[in-house]
Amino acid sequence: MAINYIEQPLPKVEKLPFSVNAWRGLNKIKGAENSGEMVYMKNMSSDNAPFSSPRKSREIVADGIENPQNLFAAGDKIGYIAGGKLYYDGSVVKDEDDNDALVGETSAIVDFNGNVVMYPSNVVYDYIGHKATILMHPEPLGKIQGFYDAQTGEHFDTGGKDKLDIYHPPYSANCYAAVFCLGEIETPDNETVVINASGLTSLEQGVGRSLVIVAFDGDDNVITYYPAGSNEKYFRTSLGVPIKIKNAARLKVMVGYYEGTYARKAPRDTDFESAEFWYTQVSDYVAVSDVPVIRYACVDNNRIFAADGNNIYASSQGKYDEWTRFADDDGNPDPLGSYAEKLDTPQDITGIVKYRGNVVITKPDLVYEAYGNRPPYRINEIAKTGCIDGRSIVEVNSVLYWLGRKGVYAYTGGQPEIISEKLGKTFENGVAGTDGRKYYISAFDGDEWELYVYDTFTGLWHVEDDLECVGFAYAQGYMHALSKDGKLYKFNSGNERVRWEFETQDFTFGIPNTKTLSKIYVRVQMESNTYLDIYIKKDNGEFEKKASYHANDYTMFDFKAKVKKFDSFAIKFSGIGDVRILDIHGDVIVGTAKHKNGDLSVFRG
Repeated sequence: MAINYIEQPLPKVEKLPFSVNAWRGLNKIKGAENSGEMVYMKNMSSDNAPFSSPRKSREIVADGIENPQNLFAAGDKIGYIAGGKLYYDGSVVKDEDDNDALVGETSAIVDFNGNVVMYPSNVVYDYIGHKATILMHPEPLGKIQGFYDAQTGEHFDTGGKDKLDIYHPPYSANCYAAVFCLGEIETPDNETVVINASGLTSLEQGVGRSLVIVAFDGDDNVITYYPAGSNEKYFRTSLGVPIKIKNAARLKVMVGYYEGTYARKAPRDTDFESAEFWYTQVSDYVAVSDVPVIRYACVDNNRIFAADGNNIYASSQGKYDEWTRFADDDGNPDPLGSYAEKLDTPQDITGIVKYRGNVVITKPDLVYEAYGNRPPYRINEIAKTGCIDGRSIVEVNSVLYWLGRKGVYAYTGGQPEIISEKLGKTFENGVAGTDGRKYYISAFDGDEWELYVYDTFTGLWHVEDDLECVGFAYAQGYMHALSKDGKLYKFNSGNERVRWEFETQDFTFGIPNTKTLSKIYVRVQMESNTYLDIYIKKDNGEFEKKASYHANDYTMFDFKAKVKKFDSFAIKFSGIGDVRILDIHGDVIVGTAKHKNGDLSVFRG
């Protein structure tokens, strides 16, 4: 039976207005973008929200800093540790003998009553009296050039062996090479040893370096030290973290290179000559007058609250070097004295910070709060979502922010809440700081470092660049950052001409029909001596440049463009200098005013 064709009018052309009146930061979750969100950006900020604009200038106030390790602020001045030496207000600090103050690798730094106190190196710098002292004097490690087999301790002359088997089977690769020995440490009473290193020059890209510590028991047998229960007969850690070793009668300390999964690098004389290594030997806590090994610390009620491993400590009130005064002279508990407690949960402590009158203690999957203003403290478990890197813990406007397993979290007590879903990724570690409004975190996702910025006023995320930082500090009204490549930056300062760019979401208007953009207006404001390029792409194509502008003076203009026959389109802006993208307006035509006649006889009866 034939089907009758019914004559019907063609669909009417429909014109849809669209606009972006406010820019809303980064959102990398595909398909979940809202109007005004950006899917990619570099060097953008929320400074002029709801308008889109680049970040402000950064001034490099120091360059060529060798082996930077920490940055801090004390007395409203900036200090840092680099090459194992302490610098404050731009100059290297001297000790009592007028030598450069050596502090080694330091993980905890606090400003305590006019003193910069550093642990576990146990160095104190009085920045009012300009005097550096060491609570426990480190012992130097002599350097014996040559190769040492980490399994047997067998010695080879320089050049005698360029690959050493440190891993046992089932590992098949020669993964690490010990390139020179730094000497031996005798520990007849199994004392705890903390080892520091500094002054090593940087290696080529893609090449790393580790300390290798071989532990022996009292009968001179190599013992398994780390990780417990494995086949590894050594302790290995990346430089930059203090090494704490217990329960070994003798240690051999070596420096090893590694590249990928194979060791290929021979020793370098320049490394050997510039390296400085030393160790601090302490009895197991809590012997009288000991300073415990400390990895994290904060100041609480005129005492230092500290942690390492599963242990929590508090110094006596007003003291940075008194950790074992638990009772007064009459033998009664001393409310002004010290405190120590060991948690009974898995995982090591990852951070500690004073917050709202209490002390917050984090583990990767747990959060505790310590209540009270004197011993004995009451330590309660608060949440089962924790922090993976204590360097990321920063308080901004009465909220704690930190890096957890799934991203960045905000904590105000109770359960931490994740705030970084729109970044579309998780991170392995990160270092954070604040300028009083924004939370800056230099974070590593396993492949690359990027500097992310969360504006606590607007709730927007922006990406600046790939700056890898070892620390942030705020002093004299400016936030500072110390980069891994040895530059000290002052943010929002200087006359840097910032190169920036961002891409909008794909605009589809929720309509599957073919569309045409009849006109689009982009309202732009440009300061003098700035540049702007505008690109448009449709569907899955490439961005094509549609306009370029150079402003010699302050100016504002509209950019007009047309895009034919698309399913989706996106816009990319890039420029140099202070350019503000104010808003976008346009009209989209759905359907078409012209139709070609075809042979429709097959539909007629």
